[in-house]
Order: sequence, then structure tokens, then C-alpha cells
Amino acid sequence: MNYWEQKFRKDSAEAEFGTFMGNHTIQELKDLIAAKDVDMAQLNKQQADFTHTWMQSDPAACGLWLNDLQALNNRYDAAKASANTYLTISAADFTAGGSEASYNAILDALNPMWRQNTSAPGSYGDLITRITAAGAKIQAWQVPQPTPNSDYDLNTYKASDTAVKGIEHAASVTSQTVMPIVVAAAVGLVALVLLKR
Repeated sequence: MNYWEQKFRKDSAEAEFGTFMGNHTIQELKDLIAAKDVDMAQLNKQQADFTHTWMQSDPAACGLWLNDLQALNNRYDAAKASANTYLTISAADFTAGGSEASYNAILDALNPMWRQNTSAPGSYGDLITRITAAGAKIQAWQVPQPTPNSDYDLNTYKASDTAVKGIEHAASVTSQTVMPIVVAAAVGLVALVLLKR
């Protein structure tokens, strides 16, 4: 299963990774960088593999695509450098704050319109669409998947649910054990009262 697809599906309730108090975790930031490094490498590979042919058939469209690719690489490299600086600081100082800004900066660099679920002109998705339309044969590639169980909010929720179920079970067992004793004691007390009359 591709957990990145699951992550970005709004109806997903099964993802085993995600946020801590509403913010993306440090581990999730690392996972995002690892995945997007692979995606960017594959996009840049298309430049080496296909643009020579494309330049011969449509130099204007290919030239514009190459300019947009360079701009995308510059944005991504800057966002990734900033995120790596944050990760270095956070490794030494746990109180450095959440990684949400760095996480969103990576996504913004790749596609400024990701929150609207559409590909902005010059975004990663737009460049893939354009080079594919020009005739590039893009093979699927393996993207590193997020680290399972790094969603502390979800883990806390699951642990709380397990604890509540354990308490409910203990209460149920206790009531089943104690109730006959209480009933027997009540019957005995009634019998004692009747005998004393």
C-alpha cells in the first residue's frame, strides 16, 4: 500500500503516521524529504532522458519546461536546506518547536497550490503532466514510504482506547464477581433479621 496516497486522502482514518497535537512530526518531515528527493531525482532524470528529443520537436515548449524545472529545483533545494537546518537544531534541542513550517515549506516549494488539491503552473505535478504530454515514457518508481507508527496523536488515542477497554473489562469482571457476594450478603442479612424476630 502507498501510505503517501493514503496520507493525502482526506477521508483516510487508517494512516499509521501523521501529527503530534496537530503538527507534523520530525519523523514525518524526514520521511517527506526522503520521498520527495526520489521524486525530484526521477523528474530530473526525465530531463536527461527526453528533453534532447523534445528540444528538436518543440524547442519553445521544451525550453519553457526546462526553465520551470530549474525554478522548481531552486525552490525545493531552498526549502530542503531550511528543513535540514531545522532538523539539525531539533536534534540538539528538543524544545526547538514543531516541524510544521518546514513540512509545509517543502510542499509549497513543490506545488504552491497543494492545499487546493490542484497543480500550479511550474509545480512538480504540472511538469510531469507537460513532459508526459510531450511524449516522455515515464516508468513508475519506488518512493520511500512513511515510517509506520510515528503518529503520536493516533498512538495516544489507540493507547487510551485500549486502557478504557481494559478498565471496562475489569469493571465488568469485578461486578460479576462482587454482585453474587452482595446478593448473598443481602439475603443473609434479611435471614438474620427474620431470625431475630
